Amino acid sequence: MLLLAFLFFFTPAGGSATDLNQIRERYYQSVTDEEATRDLYRELSSIPHPTALVLGYQAALEALFAKHVWNPYSKLTWLDKAELSFAKAIRQDPTNVEIRFLRFTYQHYLPGFLKRSPNLDEDRAAIINGLASNVNQPEPDLRKNVIRFLLESGRCSPVELKLLRSLL
Repeated sequence: MLLLAFLFFFTPAGGSATDLNQIRERYYQSVTDEEATRDLYRELSSIPHPTALVLGYQAALEALFAKHVWNPYSKLTWLDKAELSFAKAIRQDPTNVEIRFLRFTYQHYLPGFLKRSPNLDEDRAAIINGLASNVNQPEPDLRKNVIRFLLESGRCSPVELKLLRSLL
């Protein structure tokens, strides 16, 4: 299921690591490949003045490290780091649908007993508001995939589901 969430980010492209389409493609690869996670994280971390979206991808990669490592303490350490990084990215660009979606998907798949998904409602609302407005719109394919994921997530109210269906 985790893999399905991240399939939505797949956008084929070429170019440098700072090219967003390339970052998305490499992020998708990172879901199942620890070395790809490490390589992309290293590259994004070396960008001197990253955008909020790049910070969001760094945070998402930190969350993936929690998936890839074996030690429970290390898993929690990476999750803590991811939360701080997501908070920084969202402070820089609070209406960015893609950053909110990155955090929403990772928290959606965390086991509930960890009690580490406090932003699901806030992010869902920000994503839906962003999609319904003309501000910070993600590219069309990503937009459709975000909507589809939300529709299938089981985390939206009937009113939100109706609105999301109208946005497809």
